[in-house]
Amino acid sequence: MLAAQRTVMELIQNMQMQIIDTNAALYKMQRQLDEAGNQKQQMEEQTKEVIQRQDALQQDILTIGQQNQNISQQIGTVLGWIEETKGKLDGVNNKTEEIVERITGVDRKIDHSMCSKSGSARSGNISSSSNTVSIPSIPSSLHRNNTESSKSFGQDGNKQENRTWMEMKTVWESATRERTKKLILFGHELNGLKTIGQFIPKLREITTKIERKTNKMHYDREADTFTEEIVRRVTPGNRQ
Repeated sequence: MLAAQRTVMELIQNMQMQIIDTNAALYKMQRQLDEAGNQKQQMEEQTKEVIQRQDALQQDILTIGQQNQNISQQIGTVLGWIEETKGKLDGVNNKTEEIVERITGVDRKIDHSMCSKSGSARSGNISSSSNTVSIPSIPSSLHRNNTESSKSFGQDGNKQENRTWMEMKTVWESATRERTKKLILFGHELNGLKTIGQFIPKLREITTKIERKTNKMHYDREADTFTEEIVRRVTPGNRQ
């Protein structure tokens, strides 16, 4: 009887141990399932993040493409402005050369007239009535000192007239040198610009200045009228 009870107790103890082991195994499996669930959730979040990054990367690629297109358009616009500016600079240079040639031609005509007139005065072949020529006063825009409206072609008159012409010529040459210097500085300033952000506003500013200079034509009408009047009055046959 005791042996049977002892056997039953051992069976009960074994069953209890098996139950405990089974519960432990179930608990372990539950933990593994929980970990697997957490890993699955993390993988889903990582996959979602990767998809978002891919979308952002695709958007960045589209944005970069649009920026490249805009930059290409800006470069095309800048190149157009450069060509336009070069054309305007060529026009400015041509006008400057034309004015210098006109000044040189006027200088030669006046020098020739002076020589002819001085020679006639020394030989006594001109009458006293032709010894006087009227020279218009120098405009204030060309010289700061006003001169008389007429000068005598005698010895004192020739000196005064030569001095007046040399003063006017000096003013013109100085203005021409100043414009040439500004054009050179403009070229250096243009070469010093490195980026489009620096180049575009400066180019607009310079283009506006060039347009103003071109519209003014460097010399006002008063200076041109004065030059033509001098040529007319000192040219033989046009004296009054």
